Amino acid sequence: MGERTWRPIRTVRVPERQGCAWTPALDYLSPGKTYRIEVRVLPAAAPDQAAQEQKWTPESAGECTADGNMAAERSDSLLVTTAPVGALLAKIGGGSADVKPAADKVTVFAAGRHCVFTAAADKTGALYLGVNDTSASLARVTGQLQVTLSEAL
Repeated sequence: MGERTWRPIRTVRVPERQGCAWTPALDYLSPGKTYRIEVRVLPAAAPDQAAQEQKWTPESAGECTADGNMAAERSDSLLVTTAPVGALLAKIGGGSADVKPAADKVTVFAAGRHCVFTAAADKTGALYLGVNDTSASLARVTGQLQVTLSEAL
């Protein structure tokens, strides 16, 4: 099948502002369409400097990249228990105020710094981005990640 051709459709900052649990990323995902979530390395500010990994500071993880803090202790109260604390999460469906998304109504998964997924016909809706943390700490992130969303052509 080879490499896909991608068309950038939106760039968002996550979280969009302090105190937000979920950042609206796309209003609607088309069933069967393939999307990419990407947190790119920032280019060097000057020729003598290196490119910089984007970082944020979730309350339970400390400073980390969108892939989360692999060394931080995981908790059963994380939104996605199979992903590191501090990882970038994607949520399909629900709303921006969901603190404990209902598994039967929404899909929540770890996106990290690079994720490609196909929107399922039975689980579609708006796409939100947030952090893998406990419900109490979900909106307590300092810093932001610049996230690019693309669709496969």
